[in-house]
Amino acid sequence: MTFYEVIKVNPATNRIYVTDTYDNIITVINGSTNEVITTVAVDSNPVEMGVNTLENHIYVANSVAGAISGIDGVSNEVKSTVTVSGFANDVGVNPDTNRIYVTDNVSTVTVIAVE
Repeated sequence: MTFYEVIKVNPATNRIYVTDTYDNIITVINGSTNEVITTVAVDSNPVEMGVNTLENHIYVANSVAGAISGIDGVSNEVKSTVTVSGFANDVGVNPDTNRIYVTDNVSTVTVIAVE
């Protein structure tokens, strides 16, 4: 069963990213042709994403896994996974500072500095 939940766009690359929370994948779509480029497997229950347009990275909040998956927008591969406390609910990206902000179900905000 497929359940598309969240759509994010990287306007710098014209790529569209869609979460599938049942299959635990991110579908990558070419915004010019509307064709699927690939799918990327992530941790359990991807519920939200943030896009760093300057670094071309996509960060996925995997709720049940309590983790953030960092996807390289060029290779479309998961390059990092960071565990957070509780279920990851939302992710915000500050491209200027290259920091990721994550909220969870235990009222914590986690700040991740990306190298």
